[in-house]
Amino acid sequence: MKLIGADVRWNIGWANHPELILIVDEMLNPNEQIYSSTELPNGSTLYHSQHESGMVSFFCHDRRHERGYGGHSFALTMEDGSIISIKGPWSSRAGAMNNHFPHCVDVILREACVNGNYSGAVSLELANRAAEMADVTLGKAIKQRDMMDDICYEIQQPKPVAP
Repeated sequence: MKLIGADVRWNIGWANHPELILIVDEMLNPNEQIYSSTELPNGSTLYHSQHESGMVSFFCHDRRHERGYGGHSFALTMEDGSIISIKGPWSSRAGAMNNHFPHCVDVILREACVNGNYSGAVSLELANRAAEMADVTLGKAIKQRDMMDDICYEIQQPKPVAP
C-alpha cells in the first residue's frame, strides 16, 4: 500500500467532522498484518498491528462477549509467528486505541483504480503526510467518550497560503 494522493471530505452542512481521504495504489492484504497483544485489567485483550506501509489494524476481544462482527472469527498472525483465532472481537476507534498503542488516525482509504472507499486507520506519520498533500494540518484533540479520554487527530482549517 503506497500513498499516491490525498483529499478532504469537508462534510459541509453536516454535523460530521471533515474526513481525510488517502488515495493508495492498492489496499494492503490483511494477511500481511502482524499483531501484538495487550491484556487489560477488565479481562479484555487488545490486538494491534502497524504495517510498514502505515496501515493500522486493531481489535478488542473479550471471551465473555464474542458478538462483534456477528460472531465472525479472525485469524491473526502474532509477532512470534503463531496464528491465533479470535471470535467476535470488537473494533474501535483510533482515539480509544491511542491510549494503548502508537498513535493512529481514522481515515477513508480509496484505491486509485477501484471505485469505492474503505474506512480504516493509519499511522500518525502517514496521516500527516496525507494531510500535507491535501494542504491541511492535523490537530490533536482530547475528547471524553465512553468514560475515557480519546486522543484524536482532526483536520484543521486549510493551511494558510504563504505570501
